[in-house]
Amino acid sequence: METLVKKVPVNQLAVSVRNPEKAEGLQARGVDVRHGDFDHPETIDAAFAGVDRLLIIS
Repeated sequence: METLVKKVPVNQLAVSVRNPEKAEGLQARGVDVRHGDFDHPETIDAAFAGVDRLLIIS
């Protein structure tokens, strides 16, 4: 994440995580933290809304 933050302004980043509470540090830095869980497909549309480029890291 640190490398990405050096290349892209945090106000242009969004992350999709299973548990948003675990990403509070990213949110505090200005990253848009969204709930998205592939085990719960109903969360995916909102998690990826407005995204132009997507990088999935498993």
